[in-house]
Formats: sequence, C-alpha cells, structure tokens
Amino acid sequence: LASIADASGLPADKSGLRKFLFPPDVVYSEGFDSVLIGSGDREHPFDTVVENRFYMFKDTGIVADTPLIDVSIHKDSGTITDIMRDITLVESALFDATSNCTQVSSACSGIGDEIDQATAANAITNKEGWYITLDTGEKVVGNSVTLNNITFFNTNQPSTAAVVANCGSDLGIARQYKVNFLDATAFSDQNIDGYVDADDRSTVHDGGGYLPSPVPVVVEIDGTIHEGVISGVAVDDPPGSALNARYRKFWYKEVD
Repeated sequence: LASIADASGLPADKSGLRKFLFPPDVVYSEGFDSVLIGSGDREHPFDTVVENRFYMFKDTGIVADTPLIDVSIHKDSGTITDIMRDITLVESALFDATSNCTQVSSACSGIGDEIDQATAANAITNKEGWYITLDTGEKVVGNSVTLNNITFFNTNQPSTAAVVANCGSDLGIARQYKVNFLDATAFSDQNIDGYVDADDRSTVHDGGGYLPSPVPVVVEIDGTIHEGVISGVAVDDPPGSALNARYRKFWYKEVD
C-alpha cells in the first residue's frame, strides 16, 4: 500500500528507520478506506533518533471484484516489484498535517509557499492521506481505534522534564491523541484555553509510562446506551451517533 522508508544517511543496520509494531485501524470512507497507523519502537523507549509519525493512507483499491492492478498488461514492462513501486503511495503524496494548518490559520506560516488555510484544506482532500510528525523521541505505543470519526492513539516520549515523585521513576510523557481521521484536526478544546489548535490533539496523562491500547465499548447506564473509548483509567465519550434510535422509513408500491 505504501512505501515511506528513507534509508538515506542511515547506518548499514538501518537502525534509524521507523518501525510499526501494531496493526492498522481501517475506516471506510466515501470512495476509499482510511488506513491509520503510527510508528514507534516501544522496545527502545529512550531512543530520540527516530522521527516517528502517525499516518493515514487512502486505499482506493476497494471496489469489489476489481484488482488493484492487472499484472497481465504489465508482464513485459518490468518485474512485479517495479510495477508495485509505480502504484505504491510514497510520503510525498501525503499531506503534512503536523502544524494543523487546516484548522488554524496562524499555523500555516512557514510551512510552504503562499499556503493558507483554504489551500491546506483543499490539499488535504486531494492528497493520498496525511501524516503527523511526533515530538523528539515520541513514539506510538499501541494500536489506534476510530469511533465516530475520532481516531484515538497513545504515545510515550522520554523526557527529563517529566515530573517525578519522591522515590519514583521517570516514565516519560504519556499522551493520548484524539484527532479527526480525515484531516487530523482536533475535535475539541481539550486543554481548555479558549482555542482549538494543534495542542488540543492530545492530553498528557499523569504518571507517564505506556498507556494501554484504546478499546471501544458500548455500555448501558441508567437505561441509556453510551459509546466510549477506554485506555487504562481514561474513559472518553466522543461525539457519537444516536444509538438505538428509530428512524421512520417510507416506501410506496406502484401497481399496473
């Protein structure tokens, strides 16, 4: 589906490459599947060399009974590897959503020539997906879950600035991200500062460490059905659909 590795300038053992240790989350969208996945080597928590990212790839090869590529018409044009390289997504085909320019106009300065909020919004629609570059040393530590258009994923970042209690250990900075899966924007003012910007994509959890992978749940409380996402001790109730709602349906029959 995608080839986003860049081994230039790396040592022979390719130790600086991003790693994906968890399966992707796939969300059906209009005309394509959104494949969401984040990189991070949780087995090396103190690494600050690898620049990890969270990606959304648009997989348009979803039409039933339609192969992604007809190998027979390309059999004389090169190897299968060459053919697949021609149709594989590369990072330059994705939109860099790190600054959150599509949501905040002031974040657009310095990320491109003459780019503005409207241009960025149009670009992210026409690109083959998006990515967010995480902070130095920050890495995704579990799989992602998307519920009602909001994608949840967790990260950990080694940091000497993390608050450590007496006789405690520095377990880094634990963040839970909540972004719109189509454009990587924040969906609410999570830090309650009166603005919705890139800082509202995530919240920091006290204690640090590795937050468990988010899990979607449906529960009944006092006779009302709720959808939510649980990650450790954190429970989120994203803006959701009306569960168990009844909808009127009308139809008619013509008789000759």
